[in-house]
Amino acid sequence: MQVDVREFRPTDELDVATIGSKVWSSEQYWRDMTPGEEYSDIDGKLDRDSIFLVAEIEGSVVGYALAFDVDERKHPYPSDEQFRKQVTEDTLYLDELGVSPEAQHNRAGTALLEEVIERASRRYDKLLLRTNPKAKKAMGLYLKHGFQDLDVKDPEHPERTYLIRGL
Repeated sequence: MQVDVREFRPTDELDVATIGSKVWSSEQYWRDMTPGEEYSDIDGKLDRDSIFLVAEIEGSVVGYALAFDVDERKHPYPSDEQFRKQVTEDTLYLDELGVSPEAQHNRAGTALLEEVIERASRRYDKLLLRTNPKAKKAMGLYLKHGFQDLDVKDPEHPERTYLIRGL
């Protein structure tokens, strides 16, 4: 199946929220939200360097990726000195990459990640993300695309680790 990646549109809010609720259903944050609430004012939250993409298969949104400038106001990054040396103002943070469970194994996650990497490389030196190392599919995707585990735990979610990739 052909995966098409394009910019997020406001009309994608419910599709993205539905995917997010399926992918992140174990996260309390997502369970407490109304579908679409996370993205209802997305235009006001993104700056010119943000990347918000959706993946479509046969015209249906099956995945999304959201990345923005590293910003400690949005995420309390670890105080680890080695981490701080790696993460600079030339780092883009991949906050979310989600693919509907029904569409997994159709290369939607790969297509989204590769498009984020390509777009990020135009402006940034590095791409940072955090994930749960026990999520074998996600870890495999990121490692296959050149990410390295910084072996630094997220202060808010200690089960997650940070990965980084040069661009």
